[in-house]
Amino acid sequence: MKNSLHKINHLGFFILLFFIGLFTDCKDNKNQDFAYLTSIDINSLSKGTFNWDEVKNDSVIVFFFLAPDCPMCINYALPINKLYEQYNEKGIAFIGVYPGSFYTEDEIGAYVEKYKLPFPMLLDKDFKITKFVQARITPEVFVLNKNEQILYRGKIDDWAVSLSKWKQNITEHYLADVLDAIAHNQTININNTEAVGCFIENYDQE
Repeated sequence: MKNSLHKINHLGFFILLFFIGLFTDCKDNKNQDFAYLTSIDINSLSKGTFNWDEVKNDSVIVFFFLAPDCPMCINYALPINKLYEQYNEKGIAFIGVYPGSFYTEDEIGAYVEKYKLPFPMLLDKDFKITKFVQARITPEVFVLNKNEQILYRGKIDDWAVSLSKWKQNITEHYLADVLDAIAHNQTININNTEAVGCFIENYDQE
């Protein structure tokens, strides 16, 4: 009888330790900045596995979902560069994401080199980031805070009406307005717009 009680006490002790460890792990993950994203092993263009420490000190990450042959991505390369120059020193990280394996690294590299995109380019071959934010269009932008809440998703601005139709004058600078609000700790007025562009190739959203 005493041996049985002794075994039960030991079992209870180990069960207690297990739940303490589980609680501690959950608490640590909850407190970790960009917790899910930093758990993803993903390659960056020509540089091996991306080191998420590069963005750990930034308050938000701006993800641009891109495709090297999409006319929208080509036309928006210069505006994207200008946004990077304006905001990258304000605690705002910029990352390009190329979903799936439809395009080769050479094709992506040629696009990046031609348009001189200066920030990290991630090869999301398994659609991990794509599915996490539920991207479906290129170019489509997502702004995430450290808790991985989507502060904004959609268009860069209102220049593009459709794949073949462009406004003469841009009147809404959606992404710039969001980044201004973040930089000055102000309220973000628009959180969502409908992206216009090319559907992501070979991507089953289910």
